[in-house]
Amino acid sequence: MAGFEVYKDGKSEYRWRIRAANNEIVADSAEGYKSEAGCRRAVARLQQLVAAGGMTSPPESEEPMVKLDPGGRASILSYNVPEPTSYTGRTIIELSFPEEYFQPTLNAPPELRSSIANLDATTYLAELNTGFAGSTRFPNAYVSDTTDPKWLALKTKLAASEGVCEVLAMAVKGRRLNIHRSLAGEYEYNFLPDPTEVRPRILLVETYRLSSFLGSYGAGRTVNTFTLLPGEKTAISIRTYRHITAERTASECVLDSFSEESARELQSAVQNEQQSRSALEFGFQYYVDTNASANWGMVQASGSAGISGGVNGAQEEFAKNISSATANHVAKSSRNRSVEVNTTSKVTETTGEETAIVRELANVNNSRTLNFIFRQMNQEFITILHLVDVRVAFFNGYGELRQEVALPELDALLNRVLVGGKESLVAARGIEVLDPKNSKVLEVRTAILDALSCICDYQDNVHSFVEERKYTDQGTVHSYWRVKKNHTSTYRDEATGTEIVVPGIILAAQKHVLRTDGIIVDAVLGQGEALDEHQHRAEEEKVRDGVLANDLAELRKQREALGQKIIRDKDKESAALFREVFSTSAATGEPQ
Repeated sequence: MAGFEVYKDGKSEYRWRIRAANNEIVADSAEGYKSEAGCRRAVARLQQLVAAGGMTSPPESEEPMVKLDPGGRASILSYNVPEPTSYTGRTIIELSFPEEYFQPTLNAPPELRSSIANLDATTYLAELNTGFAGSTRFPNAYVSDTTDPKWLALKTKLAASEGVCEVLAMAVKGRRLNIHRSLAGEYEYNFLPDPTEVRPRILLVETYRLSSFLGSYGAGRTVNTFTLLPGEKTAISIRTYRHITAERTASECVLDSFSEESARELQSAVQNEQQSRSALEFGFQYYVDTNASANWGMVQASGSAGISGGVNGAQEEFAKNISSATANHVAKSSRNRSVEVNTTSKVTETTGEETAIVRELANVNNSRTLNFIFRQMNQEFITILHLVDVRVAFFNGYGELRQEVALPELDALLNRVLVGGKESLVAARGIEVLDPKNSKVLEVRTAILDALSCICDYQDNVHSFVEERKYTDQGTVHSYWRVKKNHTSTYRDEATGTEIVVPGIILAAQKHVLRTDGIIVDAVLGQGEALDEHQHRAEEEKVRDGVLANDLAELRKQREALGQKIIRDKDKESAALFREVFSTSAATGEPQ
């Protein structure tokens, strides 16, 4: 009978099905119902949907929910994308110019710097609460953003009783609080003495970036080897440096992870490469703005090689210091990246430790040994130190009197600080320009621009990092100097042919290899035979028995398929033959 039909299945659940006019089933329920009434309600709902036309197919013109953009392009996967662990820092290069070149008034300490010999807690805490804004006692501790959570954390520490006692004790020794940013962007503090001398000087303030790129990846040192005898089994456990907090902290590296600990380690390594503590303190004295990039120290341009040669020598020395610091930091991190492969089946767990991987290995070969070699995977990184910006500054040892400008303001700075500069300003529609008659200003300006126009990269190729920008204002041609826009450099890996493009000028490029927590294992079958001729024959007979058993199973499968076909075809003659051929023995139950 055509239509809906409700029936009870073998699990005593109620189902529905639809029969066509020829009595064939054309649809059925996908699930059973506990009661007949529930099944009939489902049938009624289905009949209502059919009657209302709710089960018709959607029209051909209906838009799909999702479709591809006809003009879209496939995403490109590239290995030449820098890791998100690029670090930025600034270094100072002191240029050698005679003191008599500078304005006499600049060869004196600031008049408003207050004594801290009798500093009391109330005064200190009052200035701390304002972020030392306008402080004459702590000029190197000014914090512009007093709502920064990182500053608030340090402020709480400095306001605690221990922090107050430390600041007051150092004040008695004549050392002032200095607040600065670390490589990770955290607020840190130390204490600085007042400058021992007032000496005016011109500085190049260079901004560098240390960027990491992925290199090759492959197997490194062998961490364990062991052998399984024929038929032997064992359990292994792999413990990595990432599963213990202390080891994970010691193994962090700036190349593949950004963390306060790894940044602090690199910063410490950079500072240790400084030739003297006075050079490091000079950098801290200079930076009075806590928003500045990390302090990577100071190097002095040798006067004997001229300004241009001295600047190149200073940049080369700085690049060497950073490269050495990075190499030391990477080596230390890599040493702490240990991976252990234990072949004992008994694993002792200690508080704070976690077994990463547990596996069971077996040698199914009955005649040869199976040898396992476990090797730790290594990741190669290409680290590039590149110069991305430069500014010019005047500094006499006191941060309050520092004047730092971008290159377009170079002329104005020199006119302010050099002898005869103020009197030689020429007004040209409000723009400060140099008087050609002022030889000292022209000499310093020319020396600075020449030095920035011939910077040697890591391959000793010479690049100009500055350019002259000319423009016309009401018929008059003006010009100024600036850092080259969109200047890039290319590093080529000769081993792989990979090219890496970075902004600025590359001063150093190194390859570093870091251990990872990855493990690769090789299995080598032993060449020696462990069985004699008799055992070999016994093994061959076992294999032959297995083949025969498989053949017999295949024949039974074919017999079963043939019987099912005869039943479907309702072939009585074939059924009689099947029964005759495959009659069953009453004794064994096997076909005769």
